[in-house]
Amino acid sequence: MSLNEFTRLRNHCYEADNGFLIWQITPKDSSRTFDLDGDNGIIVAHVLVLDGWLEVQYRENTHILEKNDFGHFIHGTNIRVAAISDNINAYFIVTTDSYNTALFKNRSPLSFSIVTRALQQPVTTLSSKHLLSLSFRMQCIKDVAANQKHIFRNEIISVH
Repeated sequence: MSLNEFTRLRNHCYEADNGFLIWQITPKDSSRTFDLDGDNGIIVAHVLVLDGWLEVQYRENTHILEKNDFGHFIHGTNIRVAAISDNINAYFIVTTDSYNTALFKNRSPLSFSIVTRALQQPVTTLSSKHLLSLSFRMQCIKDVAANQKHIFRNEIISVH
């Protein structure tokens, strides 16, 4: 499923013009398992679970993300959420190949150690302090993405 189609079929899900998607997953979405394709390109997915759990399949591996977990799934072309708990509260961000290329255009790429660690162990349990900070930032990003009338919406989310 493409990002555009994915966004149209979900509540609290927003896509920017530059290959960026954010979705706040709520208990109403607990029956909505999905596959998301990168349209023949690499996608990066970030998942922050505030409550409940998700089962994520990425690059032929299955990961269970529970409360306070952060998943950083890089360098794949498809992500599948195979199961979602009834009490889920999570954020799901996806960036496409075009967004990631623009992001690193004038910056150094991620270090080899970061990439290796993310590929080997993509799920990390966060401390309460880090969870609070990251959840606040995710909410801010979602609020900007949700405001379709904001004149600088795409520029704020963009990587320029």
